[in-house]
Amino acid sequence: MFAPSSSQEIALHKSGDKDDHGVAFPSGIGSGQVTWSVPWKSAGRGRLLQSNPNTAMARSFSCGLTLEVCQAPIYNLIDEWNYMNNVTYGTIYPQECLNSCSGSPVGNSYSGYNYRWYTYNSNIASIADSGTNQSVSLYGAGIGSTSIIGYARDAFCTASSQGPATVQVPPPTLTLSPPLWFFGLSNNPPQTFTLGNNYGVVTAQGASGGSFAWSITNGASKVSFASGTQQSAITTSSNTVTVYSIGSSTSLNDSTIQLSWTPVGGSAITSTLNLTVDSPSNLAFYSSSGPTGVIACGPAIVANNPIGWWVQYQWTMVSFTGLAMAGISANEYFTNESDQQNNNWSFTPNGFPGTAGASILTDNYCLANQTAAKPIFLPPQNPLLTSSVDSATQTYYVGSQNLESGVAVQNQVLTRYQDHATVTGITPLR
Repeated sequence: MFAPSSSQEIALHKSGDKDDHGVAFPSGIGSGQVTWSVPWKSAGRGRLLQSNPNTAMARSFSCGLTLEVCQAPIYNLIDEWNYMNNVTYGTIYPQECLNSCSGSPVGNSYSGYNYRWYTYNSNIASIADSGTNQSVSLYGAGIGSTSIIGYARDAFCTASSQGPATVQVPPPTLTLSPPLWFFGLSNNPPQTFTLGNNYGVVTAQGASGGSFAWSITNGASKVSFASGTQQSAITTSSNTVTVYSIGSSTSLNDSTIQLSWTPVGGSAITSTLNLTVDSPSNLAFYSSSGPTGVIACGPAIVANNPIGWWVQYQWTMVSFTGLAMAGISANEYFTNESDQQNNNWSFTPNGFPGTAGASILTDNYCLANQTAAKPIFLPPQNPLLTSSVDSATQTYYVGSQNLESGVAVQNQVLTRYQDHATVTGITPLR
């Protein structure tokens, strides 16, 4: 190695000097070869002076061996990536040739070069950094394919390589929030019900810009893009769409929403979402109490000297998918009323508002008015009376506290006696 503006004598005749391979020059040596080289032209310039005082000879030679950049291949190439994402596209590893800006490389060099990257179409792949480093970062600005070219330069030579660049869009992921439920047309669940609603928003995650063509390809009788009526197709300019339940599922994932998204400058990309429209399914028996003697109803008051009776039945409201429907409302209705004795009793249907966190439907049967009732109400007898006064078919609806609204889930026969009531003939309706 030489310092700038310096010179060094190489005396081949001196015994003990060594060549590039560490072999000592033999005594009496009369000839040899000296190679002068620099790693690149900008690293230095010099001359060799050959002199022989004995023969009064002196000759001067300019550098005969120069290493120049001649090729600039791109390694670690990532030529496909997703829209709106960054990627480290690749790295240039310059290769050197002897005395030429082209030809067969003799080796690599990793320092002393200037780099520059360019894109053929910045609307597809844009340079995401300075573009002057050995590696380059690209941004997926649009959909399609283009080319990237990188240059490596030393003081005298420039080499380049070109590679493909394809920006693609993965199919967006469709999500639904909240889960979709059906409680009968136009029935909204109470705020105490938090498991879902009769409408929800489908979002195309990862999609932005362009047009969104939505369709219902399966389950058009259960899901719609319009409230209360069937609409199986709609186009939006955003990545969201509202869907409504107009029916309930009979099997899991039996409804399909399909999106055909055409991003700006790209081709249509299809995504699908399979979903289940949950709904009230049945009542599972939870408990019963009574008959118990009471002095008043609403609420039932148990005390000495009762004048009437109270019976309670409790049911767990269960959905099609097996969920306990905490917070949902319900109602009852009576049909097929029949009198077994002459009476002035009546069947009065009720609605049950939803209770936050409670999935139990509690139905209290209570009669305790000996003044106006004919026949009169009695506290439970021992044994209980066996001659019924009247009976009716009782139907439970879940999803609304409005009478005969919601989803009918169970029929049963309510039979009333002067001193108690019984529930028989329990029949699930779904």
